Parts: sequence; C-alpha cells; structure tokens
Amino acid sequence: MIKFTRTYSKEVHNWFYAREQAPQYEMHVLGGWIMVIMEKLDFISWDNMSTEQRTLILPQLREAIHRLHEAGLVHGDLRPPNVGSMRGKLIILDYDWAGPIGQATYPVVPNPQAGFHPSASIGSLIQPDHDHHLVSRLIDE
Repeated sequence: MIKFTRTYSKEVHNWFYAREQAPQYEMHVLGGWIMVIMEKLDFISWDNMSTEQRTLILPQLREAIHRLHEAGLVHGDLRPPNVGSMRGKLIILDYDWAGPIGQATYPVVPNPQAGFHPSASIGSLIQPDHDHHLVSRLIDE
C-alpha cells in the first residue's frame, strides 16, 4: 500500500511495529509530501471481522492503547478501517495524526459522523481519552 500525507508519526508506527502490530514500511519525502510504502498484509479491518474475531482482538487493542499512552503517545484515528487483525493478532494502521501526548494535533476537522471525541477539532491536541472514546465506539457498533 502506498499513501501520501503531510504528517506521519514514525515514532508511533515504529512503536506498534516493534510489537508486531503494524506493517513494515518505508518513508520518502517528495516535494513536501510524505510517501509511506507499507507491506501488503492479509489484514481484516474491524468492519469485516466476525464477532469471534472482535472478541479475540479487543483485549489486545485495549492493552496496546494502554501501553501506548504509558509510553507518552497517542494514535488519534482508531476508526474501524485502521483497526483489525491478521492471523488472530491486532494490527493498527494510519499514523498520520499520531504522536507524542501534548504535541500531536488534529490537522483537519475530524468528521463528526465518524464518531470522534466531541472536543476533537482542527489544531486541538489529541488526548488519550480521545483514543479511548474511539475504542468505545468500536465496541458499541
């Protein structure tokens, strides 16, 4: 998979990759854009997981987010397309907004229909409770 973005957190991607919860990737900067090339995965997104698969992945997700926050980092975009599994293991994608707590901000206006935390707005800090809010939304679906 190849994506182009203006922001990307190598730190958070590497954090998940070290735990085998993110794909291998490489980054290149081209004319002010960041090109991220990720390995192709046999990834099943949250929306396409069975109830049994979600039950298996949910404790892994909660633990990973808890540890992420302990490491002083946030993700910011834990919506269904970015959370999934591969062979029964949690996989997290999309690190465009991720970064250190107190530094990572929302670069665009989050779509209210997507279930972001009510205080999420352009330029506002991404807080750990925003990640928890999105995980709660996954469970409630």
